Amino acid sequence: MRCCRVLAMNQTVLRRAALALASISLLAVSACKDTSAPGNTPGPATKLAFTVQPSNTTSKAAITPAVHVTIQDASGNTVTTANNSITLAIGTNSGNGTLSGTTTVTAVNGVATFTTLSIDKVGTGYTLAASASGLTEATSTGFNVAAGTGAKLTFTVQPANTAAGAAIAPAVQVTVQDASGNTITSATNSITLGLGINPSSGTLSGTTTAAAVNGVATFSNLSIDKMGTGYTLIAIATGLESGISAAFDVTVGAAAKLAFTVQPTNTVSGAAITPAVQVVVQDAAGNTVTTATNSITLAIGANPAGGTLSGTATVAAVSGRHALVVPSYLRPHGEAQERGLPLTRAPRLPLGSLRHGER
Repeated sequence: MRCCRVLAMNQTVLRRAALALASISLLAVSACKDTSAPGNTPGPATKLAFTVQPSNTTSKAAITPAVHVTIQDASGNTVTTANNSITLAIGTNSGNGTLSGTTTVTAVNGVATFTTLSIDKVGTGYTLAASASGLTEATSTGFNVAAGTGAKLTFTVQPANTAAGAAIAPAVQVTVQDASGNTITSATNSITLGLGINPSSGTLSGTTTAAAVNGVATFSNLSIDKMGTGYTLIAIATGLESGISAAFDVTVGAAAKLAFTVQPTNTVSGAAITPAVQVVVQDAAGNTVTTATNSITLAIGANPAGGTLSGTATVAAVSGRHALVVPSYLRPHGEAQERGLPLTRAPRLPLGSLRHGER
């Protein structure tokens, strides 16, 4: 019986000893993994790791909180003695952006901190890549860059060369952008267009004020009446920097009408009207069609004394105009016509007391 008691006591002692040994082993393992414990050091530096990832941000705004990149050993322990220079660059560049700020930082206690990083272009799923000499590179998790606040207007569809009086096509578009040139898709600003450089004192017609839709205002029926080289448009909206278009030209339109540009003057019966009468071929907006060679005929319009128009009354236009030297027995109120063009009249000529046949 006494032997049995002794055996039982010995078994209890052994179990307690085993438990004590197991606890000691666990503490030892834990101490080995704890690189901050006195007397324990990590292995050699082998790799980089993002320990504070980049977060979503807006264009050109600093990424916050500051990005941290840590130098680690093969087991993922921080190598607190490391002071390598670590460089960041864009990895996945979904918006063709540019990374700005201080992109190379020296590690302190094994950690490099990047406090001024920013990206200028809107995009979804950007990543950063960290590199340092002799260490395995690291790639961050994805993050997004949104547009900043509205700052300026930009012509994103420029005005094209056009004919006088014709709608500028394709339709002009003006976009609300942030300081980096990203479209503010939430913008609904009212945008107004006017003439900037105006080489021919033209008039801009059509709907010149439009509200932005998804950040873009579209102007579909703009026209300018006077031909000229080097016109520009200017876009304005409250609170935004104005935009100026690229230069464009307005050419003459199709021949549409005739006009007296040198009117008949008072004269005596039978004498040539001087200076020579001139009639020009014009487009609908009143610009001379310099390529026109139409034959133009003059006739008396109002004829209060039954006069007869003499001289060369039909002349071909040269550079869109012709001059008629008209000796006449008339008190003319002249008319000019060319087939296919509207009739035009000269003003009445007061000839005082002269009668038909008098000089």
